[in-house]
Amino acid sequence: MSFLFKGGKKKRATSIVRDWEKSQVSTIAKDIVRIIPDKAPFLRDIASGSLTSLINKNLEFFAAEPEEVSGNIYRVMDTARVKVGPGIPFIGKQFTLSINYNVKVDVKEKRIVEAKPDLTSLKIDFV
Repeated sequence: MSFLFKGGKKKRATSIVRDWEKSQVSTIAKDIVRIIPDKAPFLRDIASGSLTSLINKNLEFFAAEPEEVSGNIYRVMDTARVKVGPGIPFIGKQFTLSINYNVKVDVKEKRIVEAKPDLTSLKIDFV
């Protein structure tokens, strides 16, 4: 019986994270644009311009299986990924950028407790 209960909590955690994703697209796009100059200086010139709107339009999320931290608190690694291009000014290529967010969810309160980008997970792959 507790197995089904935990499965229900995992589903609730995933649902809460999905709602968070929808409400945070603009914030996450701005986070990514803020991070880019430090991690990929060659993208600095486009980061302040049209990149924010491109990320906003093309951002996708991939949530991992929720893990119980304690009681009603679950952790979900949620990857934000965006494909940008082709024809980016100064680059001319398409690239994929991804970053993981560590999201803690309180399934009882049905809210996000914490959501932090993992700066070490930032990946930029050129096509």
